[in-house]
Amino acid sequence: MSERNLLIITQKVDQEDDLLGFFVDWIKEFSKHFEEVNVITLAKGNCDLPSNVHVHSLGKEKNSSRIFRFFKFYKLLFSLVLKSSGIFAHMSPIFVIASWPVAFIFRKKIIFWYLHRSVTLRLKIA
Repeated sequence: MSERNLLIITQKVDQEDDLLGFFVDWIKEFSKHFEEVNVITLAKGNCDLPSNVHVHSLGKEKNSSRIFRFFKFYKLLFSLVLKSSGIFAHMSPIFVIASWPVAFIFRKKIIFWYLHRSVTLRLKIA
């Protein structure tokens, strides 16, 4: 278990996406500072990432069911959080809420980046 590994949770990894395409550059920057970067994402599109970055899609781009994505999320989370020094959650409060029990059990910190003009109850809980 290396202390130089990062787990990122985000909505989409696709450099061609109009709203979230910039995040691919963030992942590239994170990869310069960590030995390994694992990314759990709802959907994966086109992305050219360094060899130390591994993107794990929950399959939304293939129209997988919500229940399938739910179980796949926790399977990936349990397997990846153990070898990560922490979790970086990007723009999705529900992922913070969903991953908190696992992070708590394994004593991993969650850093949450969120930028929006409204503050919802879900955001307050996260």
